[in-house]
Amino acid sequence: MRFVDKISNIKGRLFDIVHVKNTTTATLKKELSVVLSRHNFDVSNIRSQGYDGASNMKGELKGLQALFLNDNPYAYCLHCFAHKLQLALVAASRKVIPVHHFFFQIWLLL
Repeated sequence: MRFVDKISNIKGRLFDIVHVKNTTTATLKKELSVVLSRHNFDVSNIRSQGYDGASNMKGELKGLQALFLNDNPYAYCLHCFAHKLQLALVAASRKVIPVHHFFFQIWLLL
């Protein structure tokens, strides 16, 4: 989560990892709302959402983004740029052998 603290500093934090029984939008919204409230974040203060493009996340009518937009019209949705970059790199590495080799070598170092 990225947020602005009381003295206007932009912060980024991983708040929680939660096991869910299923990945329906209702379950995801409920669990995410619980995590936010546990850390004293109010859903009405959300100003943007970023998801990976899966249908249960981005669906304009029933996706998670839509459920949060129903509660807060200022929670605009953006496609996660890190995910877009990863998709582009995967596509490039499949077509260009030196790029594939480069990322494979990096993976071996991890």
